[in-house]
Amino acid sequence: MAKKGLRERTSADEEVVVEAIRHSIVSGQPVIVLTKDADLQEQFYKAIWLLDTHYRGALMARRFSEDRSGFEFLGPAPNVEGVGEYFES
Repeated sequence: MAKKGLRERTSADEEVVVEAIRHSIVSGQPVIVLTKDADLQEQFYKAIWLLDTHYRGALMARRFSEDRSGFEFLGPAPNVEGVGEYFES
């Protein structure tokens, strides 16, 4: 994809996808992108997954900060090398 991006710099897949999503969010209108390029579909899937995952994480964080009693404490996080320092026991 990096080589493809250098060759075809007129409209990178990511730019088309991000602009289509941005336009749809800002305008409230559905957007249709017509293409034969399968890379565009892959980039769209990744962008929507990222937005969806971030939104769900934000909703969960808000709920947790409002009422921690709604969450079950399962004990300390396992001590996995390279990950354990990111968690409080």
